[in-house]
Amino acid sequence: MALKPSIGPGDPVLAARLGRSLRGEVLFDAASRGRYSTDASIYQIEPLGVVVPRDAEDVAAAFAVARDAGVPLLPRGGGTSQCGQTVGRALVLDCSKHMDKVLAVDVARRRALVQPGVVLDRLNKALKPHGLFFPVDVSTGDRATIGGMTANNSCGARSLRYGNMVHNVRAIDALLADGTAIRMGEVPGNFADDALPERYRDLVRRMRALHRREADEIERRLPKLLRRVGGYNIDTIDDAGHNMARLLVGSEGTLAFFNAVELDLQPIPPHRVLGICHFPSFYQAMSSTKAIVALAPTAVELVDRTMIELSRDIPIFRAAVDRFVRGEPEALLLVEFAGEDAADNLRRLRALVELMGDLGLPGGVVEATDPAFQSAVWEVRKQGLNIMMSMKGDGKPISFIEDCAVSLDDLADYTARLTAVFDKHGTHGTWYAHASVGCLHVRPVLNLKQEIDVRKMRAIAEEAFAMVREYKGSHSGEHGDGLVRSEFHAAMFGPRIVRAFEEVKEGFDPQGLMNPGKIVRAARMDDRSLFRFKEGYRTPPLATALDWSAWGGFAGAVEMCNNNGACRKSDPGVMCPSYRATSDEQHLTRGRANTLRLALSGQLGPDALASDAMRETMSLCLSCKGCKRECPTGVDMARMKIEFLHRYRQRRPLGLRERLVAYLPRYAPVASRLAPLLDLRNRLPVLGALGERLAGFSARRKLPRWHAEPWRDPPAAAPGARDVVLLVDTFNRWFEPENARAAARVLGRAGYAVQGATPPGARPLCCGRTLLAVGLVDAAKAEARRMLAALAPFLARGLPIVGLEPSCLLTLRDEFPAMLPGAETAALAQRAVLFDEFIAAESAAGRLALDLAPLSGRAVLHAHCHQKAFDIARAGVAALKLVPGLEVETFDSTCCGMAGAFGYEAEHYDLSLAIGELGVLPRMRAAPQEALLVASGISCRQQIADGAGRRAVHPAIVLDRALG
Repeated sequence: MALKPSIGPGDPVLAARLGRSLRGEVLFDAASRGRYSTDASIYQIEPLGVVVPRDAEDVAAAFAVARDAGVPLLPRGGGTSQCGQTVGRALVLDCSKHMDKVLAVDVARRRALVQPGVVLDRLNKALKPHGLFFPVDVSTGDRATIGGMTANNSCGARSLRYGNMVHNVRAIDALLADGTAIRMGEVPGNFADDALPERYRDLVRRMRALHRREADEIERRLPKLLRRVGGYNIDTIDDAGHNMARLLVGSEGTLAFFNAVELDLQPIPPHRVLGICHFPSFYQAMSSTKAIVALAPTAVELVDRTMIELSRDIPIFRAAVDRFVRGEPEALLLVEFAGEDAADNLRRLRALVELMGDLGLPGGVVEATDPAFQSAVWEVRKQGLNIMMSMKGDGKPISFIEDCAVSLDDLADYTARLTAVFDKHGTHGTWYAHASVGCLHVRPVLNLKQEIDVRKMRAIAEEAFAMVREYKGSHSGEHGDGLVRSEFHAAMFGPRIVRAFEEVKEGFDPQGLMNPGKIVRAARMDDRSLFRFKEGYRTPPLATALDWSAWGGFAGAVEMCNNNGACRKSDPGVMCPSYRATSDEQHLTRGRANTLRLALSGQLGPDALASDAMRETMSLCLSCKGCKRECPTGVDMARMKIEFLHRYRQRRPLGLRERLVAYLPRYAPVASRLAPLLDLRNRLPVLGALGERLAGFSARRKLPRWHAEPWRDPPAAAPGARDVVLLVDTFNRWFEPENARAAARVLGRAGYAVQGATPPGARPLCCGRTLLAVGLVDAAKAEARRMLAALAPFLARGLPIVGLEPSCLLTLRDEFPAMLPGAETAALAQRAVLFDEFIAAESAAGRLALDLAPLSGRAVLHAHCHQKAFDIARAGVAALKLVPGLEVETFDSTCCGMAGAFGYEAEHYDLSLAIGELGVLPRMRAAPQEALLVASGISCRQQIADGAGRRAVHPAIVLDRALG
């Protein structure tokens, strides 16, 4: 069906009709359409608009409007498809925000009924108390939705044991494009049931007639492999009775919308062990796979040399990789045994060790029996795609033949021949994933901004798929067809099977409204008009405020986002707090990166980079830096926000609130002398209301209290052997100087001589954090130069620069080198440490002489986001554990929600508390009343006070109390 010429992207009439017809969000602006124009594939197609339905009634209403307007429909979950299934010139229905409920769990029958937007890991979290789980464990389980997995016929690492989605879906509550709602499930051979809608009975009759006619061709042409997800599952049809839901599994939204999916569940295996097999050559790993599979493991997963090296370059994975990789192997196989019998698992692990010895590789297995160690290993494997995509530069491992599957007998030869194809075309491939079932995710490294590499992609695809056919394998083994592989169905399956696929499509969707161009009647996979980097794509040179040279420029850093959606995870970790609270694509690291890329490349119009629409997109970025550490491709949105704000400020002057934030360090000396007067604002509601009206600070939030006796730097002293520089930030100097005094006492009692950082008579040093928060990068650079000059004598002596406030001290390690790259900032970054980090390091080195008295009880520690981003949160635990008798407890959580000035802003107050309620505030409320609550960040302490009604203290206060 052709799109009606009058309906184009952003059509206001269509948007208005939808807005009147449903309760969910209707997003038709250019930026929203841009954010939904991509998934994790190489493609970008602007949709007509986006609907975020609240429920099945909204979906039905959207279908009715679209049907009447002749508008195609495209269901979408997490938007992480790698083949272009979730992009198209259609009305997108995003199910992930509201239609995300677990509707029912039948423990006795091991079944669950869920809405399509339920994320796999959240489902399994809900099932865990019942001892059950859904076993199709895709690597993107922390953001993959059940609807998307069903539409894709996803598989996962343990498909060897549990099969694919098609083997684990019992029924689907489907909505057809014509408005017919049908519960599709098991249909007996004799289905003359008047309770079934006639439309459904007609579909069953047509599908069975098709199967009878083509049974011989289906038997001859469809690969006999577990990992065959190409086309429609017409091989599951049977006159004797079959499950119609299985025909919808893997249909990629081309046949129906899924209002609910009924799943078969499995008991959680109580015991698991893991063997990490090391191989000196890739070929040997592949040729050994069949023998390993004979030991009946639950999973055998490949990790190649490229993935090992890239993982080591990513801070969050480095420690785990160093622990489970010995030497310099060319390939690893992760072999898992799981089941009820722990002894049997260990027996099979020993058999694996013996097998490796028989293969000439004695000592080639690292054994992981500790669950935490196993989880760390599996997390590296699960993030394989993002790890591969962390390559900097325009050349990336490209997904287009990554899903081919062959039998284990042919695996070694297939991989060797395919490597030769890569060599022939002047490239190389990255390899990982499901060795157990002959489905390896291989990605040739190509630059699709260049026409020559687009031609290489085409040639490699044709040669690879021909090779797969030769081995009687499957060209689509897990990630589906989409735009990448649908074109090749004719060569793979033959014309009769392709015509049968078309007949299925016509039976379910005669108007062709459902996700057209996928599985049947597809475009060429190398049609550059459909690419993210279309012909002529360019990002003009940009004069930037920060150094982006490591990525080849600001645009290169933005383009590191591959849309795989790791930032959509709900836990663990910090990233991305604003998305966790809103579930809006706009307020997600991926959404922001896509908007920046579209603006940089001119696709959102002139001056989009400094527009109010871009400001709205960046407004809820809390600069928590969670993505700096947790995004496997290294998208640092906090730094990108600074770059954006710098450009925005060149066009938009500061408002009163921004000035009060930016210049706080400048007016603080005067304000502190007016402390009694200024603090009236917190006590008189009328002043709070006036402040909200004039400056935009929420009247519901108390502002920090100015201290009558701020911190003064100690006088300069003669140099000594145990000197340390105590760099007291603006907040601890003027609001909570007791923290600085406590730190100074602890350092002094430990035998260190505390040197003040600020030269006599000078204005106190400042990291420039408040200036960066509003985009005044030039002013922040001036502060950085002033600090570098003041600290130069100390740095020349190699002294540690000890700070108290994570957001300030870590600016010296992060933003300073980005603002002023060079030897001076590098030296400062190397010497700058947080107080608890310094104490913990000195203790570990045996240099800390600190006699601490016992403090009985419990300390509950919340680590600042920036501490987590730099992987130094454990230092706080180590420092507190120096106190005898003190039980230290910490917890995993996202940002507290305060984020500097963010939580004080009237328009963000509610969201700030909502983010806090995701983890920090409930945990602090639940702590025993006698427990010490500890937090290094002043914003965190303020949020805990306002949101939990509890007082948290700085770690220096705890150690100071233990001095006696």
